[in-house]
This record gives sequence, structure tokens and C-alpha cells, in this order.
Amino acid sequence: MKQLLPFALVKREYVKTGTAFGDAVSYIYMGKCVGFDELFEKWKKWEAEYAKRGYRTIPLDDFIAYGGGYVAKLEGIGVKRQVGEEAVLHAERYEQRYQGKEKTLVDTPNVMIMETDSLDKKKKIKTPMVSGTYELPTTK
Repeated sequence: MKQLLPFALVKREYVKTGTAFGDAVSYIYMGKCVGFDELFEKWKKWEAEYAKRGYRTIPLDDFIAYGGGYVAKLEGIGVKRQVGEEAVLHAERYEQRYQGKEKTLVDTPNVMIMETDSLDKKKKIKTPMVSGTYELPTTK
């Protein structure tokens, strides 16, 4: 018989892996970071364990906002599902909608170079700049 992990551990790992994956996704326009797929698999595993215990899961959008410092608190964590309420597995939604379909939106050979003065004004510093719009993946 499999021994259950303590809920505090499951919750902590779910938040940690969701936040790490959300952070990686927030930079997806530059391409996948090293370990992207492993981060995804860890989040997926801990989300399934968290949901199995009857808790509402957190959309990837909220993990992106929390990991990026846009919100101070991860809302909805530790909230039980209602009787008969189906679990929403956001990692599975991400996998179906986006996994393997990521595109790099930054064309590095065509990055604009901005020239500015150094702090002491003794030399010019060349800084690459990229601008554009992109849409973050969502699981809501």
C-alpha cells in the first residue's frame, strides 16, 4: 500500500513547481529555457497529487503572476473543491494547447542596438533591445 505524502509537502511542491514553470513560461517568447520540459513534468506531477486530495488547482496564469511578482499572494491555494466538482488539471490543458507548439519570437540577428553613454560618460555602451507583443499561454 502506498503511503500518502503529508499535504503540507504536496502543497509546497505544487506551489514551488507551478511558480518555477510559470516563470519559465513568462519567457517562452525567447524560446524554451534549459530544463523547460522537466519543469513542466514536475508541475504536472505535483498538480495531479494536489488535485487527487480534493483541492482546486491554480491556473498557470496565476503562477506566472505570482512568480513574476505581480501579485503578492497566490489566491485560491488550499481551497477544497465542492462535492461533485471535477478537478481542473491546468498542466494537461497546457500540454494539449501549447506543448511542442512554442515559437521563438525574438529574432536575434535583427535585434536593435541602442547606444548610450557609460555612467562616467567616458565611453559608449551598446545595448541590444527587442520590442514587440506576444501572448502568454493561458490555462483559464
